[in-house]
Amino acid sequence: MTTLRVAPHVHSEWSYDAEWSLPRLARLFGRLGYGGVLMTEHDRGFDQGRWEAYREACAAASSTSMVVVPGIEYSDSSNLIHVTVWGCEEFLGEGTGTGELLERASAAGASTVFAHPGRGGADRAFDAGWADRLVGVEWWNRKYDGYAPRPDAGRALAAHGPVPFVGIDFHSPRQLVPFAMVLELDGPPSVAGVLAALRSRRCRPEVFGVSALRLMNGRGLRAAGVAEGARKLAASASRRL
Repeated sequence: MTTLRVAPHVHSEWSYDAEWSLPRLARLFGRLGYGGVLMTEHDRGFDQGRWEAYREACAAASSTSMVVVPGIEYSDSSNLIHVTVWGCEEFLGEGTGTGELLERASAAGASTVFAHPGRGGADRAFDAGWADRLVGVEWWNRKYDGYAPRPDAGRALAAHGPVPFVGIDFHSPRQLVPFAMVLELDGPPSVAGVLAALRSRRCRPEVFGVSALRLMNGRGLRAAGVAEGARKLAASASRRL
């Protein structure tokens, strides 16, 4: 069994709102101690041809020490619900309804995660019938939640069975924070090994080098809340300079 720390929820220049290249991201996260990156490009502008070219680019950016896993962050037609998908050879389309998306991804043997449930009240639109097709729910998203999770939204959804996930939601270095998903692989690091670990839910969330679950309740949650308050104050002060 091989343990692999991967950077979860990362966007490259293949997304309309990000700028970093895949090789540059591979170098960055390698230097930060990760062995893999779970890419999550926005579905906007993709079709089957572009998806295939993107998968080839991810393979080219990978190395023996860094696995770049191609993935898409799909949004529904209202742009409320986002689902990240890894392991599907078919591009599932822009604006696809969530129920249809999960059904098609599940049939393809892909792994899916309900992204940032606290964004725009997406958790309130959650259908419990989706739970058995989801590998995980993103309890804590750096871009939208900051340094403290929104546990109520994530906990309610994870109660249906999906694994708690964390997400950096990297678009620029502003979102960099030591979040990771720790995967247990059957063999050496590879895209196939990562996908197998995700499908079988052999994964757990880690933040700041400890289990993310320790910071999602009690003293840990209160400490994270203090850190988020300090971050907001610093950000506000910097904008006034």
